[in-house]
Amino acid sequence: MPKLRHLAATFLLLAAALPLAAQRLPEGRERRIRDRDYDLVHLRADLSIDPARGRLEGTAILSLAPLAPLDVVELDAIALEVAAVRVDGRPAPFATAQRRLRIELGSPAPAGRRLEIAIDYAATPTAGVYFQPDRKAADRYWITTYGEGGLAANWLPIYSEPNDKLTSEMVITVPRPYTVVSNGRLVGREEKGSAVTWHWRQERPHSDYLIVLYVGDYERGELAPAFGEIPLAYWVPRGRLEEGAYAFRDTTRMVEFFSRRLGYRYPAAAVRRASTGSSTPPPA
Repeated sequence: MPKLRHLAATFLLLAAALPLAAQRLPEGRERRIRDRDYDLVHLRADLSIDPARGRLEGTAILSLAPLAPLDVVELDAIALEVAAVRVDGRPAPFATAQRRLRIELGSPAPAGRRLEIAIDYAATPTAGVYFQPDRKAADRYWITTYGEGGLAANWLPIYSEPNDKLTSEMVITVPRPYTVVSNGRLVGREEKGSAVTWHWRQERPHSDYLIVLYVGDYERGELAPAFGEIPLAYWVPRGRLEEGAYAFRDTTRMVEFFSRRLGYRYPAAAVRRASTGSSTPPPA
């Protein structure tokens, strides 16, 4: 009996220690999320990309509303070459320092009043946007983005914290034969001589780090619609549709399974717009 009591006591001690070990916080420097003084509502980036130079330039238009009277707007902007800033169409003083863009409003804007801030800039990003040479074509590149951890500020003037959500538009001009894939639905595709402009719009609010660009020689493949009515599609490098069909062969069943499992049906209307942008697939 004493031995059994000893074993029982040992088991209880181990069991009591387990939750403490499981709840140990990760080590490292604490990163605090800063308090917001405005709500970033929408971002439209109208940019031209030069893949060979690893460079982009254009205008970002931000719609935001102060949460309290505000006379200065600070945005995250890492090594952006800002040329001009306009607030509600009028030139505004600005300064760049310490990874931020500081914009003077001139007079306090009241809480809730929507402001439109247009920023003309250029950037040669060393993070956030990645230009990878195409091993099969010396003059081609694959361009990808990664925004988590504030990296979106390397190519966008933005509020780069997870305590705010916004809608977004990417209007991206690239040389032929590049394709641009981004968030939401494809609004349009316009040819301009040797260049093509792709316009994507995400109408559901999301965190800034979810903004993505994929630029390359892609083509679009179709999948069986989920529940027979939710269109699904994928983009792959040109000539690899068959491989893409194999890689995404279970996607339809996955959408159906998790919709049933979570008791929340994937929003058909949103997927229909995001997948096609119209009643017919966009040209690849």
